[in-house]
Amino acid sequence: MKVKIFSRLCFSILFLFLGACTTKKEPLLSANANQLLEHTWKLIEITDPNGHPVFSPDTTWSYTVRFLTNGNIEAQNACNDCGGTYQIEPGNKLSIALSCTEVLCEPSADFLEYGNDLNHAREFKLVNDQLWIMYEEGTVGLFYLVHKSM
Repeated sequence: MKVKIFSRLCFSILFLFLGACTTKKEPLLSANANQLLEHTWKLIEITDPNGHPVFSPDTTWSYTVRFLTNGNIEAQNACNDCGGTYQIEPGNKLSIALSCTEVLCEPSADFLEYGNDLNHAREFKLVNDQLWIMYEEGTVGLFYLVHKSM
């Protein structure tokens, strides 16, 4: 009888211990977020919060971003390559940690702040075939980097 109680007690403790040792599951991405992944997105313009264009990059250079399923990010900032990581939180919140090479582009590129702007990302939205990444430019305010899927 004592052996039976002792074995049940040991089994209960083992069960509780194993239940406490579960691995943390990664949060599932929304369907919207999954559409963001494994596409190359080309910057077509920067807009104010109301969608009014404030800048269109020179087409001589490429400004692209690609979100990989493993949490890494690749980008092209004119003649400079960029790499880093990103994180998506509920509500399409987006944070990016990106670093870029700093090569002097010839002919001179008119926009080399793309990598820095991506580092200030706050959230994203997908509208038709466009990716809009909201970022904050210091005290100037909020802007959107508008991309088209390639």
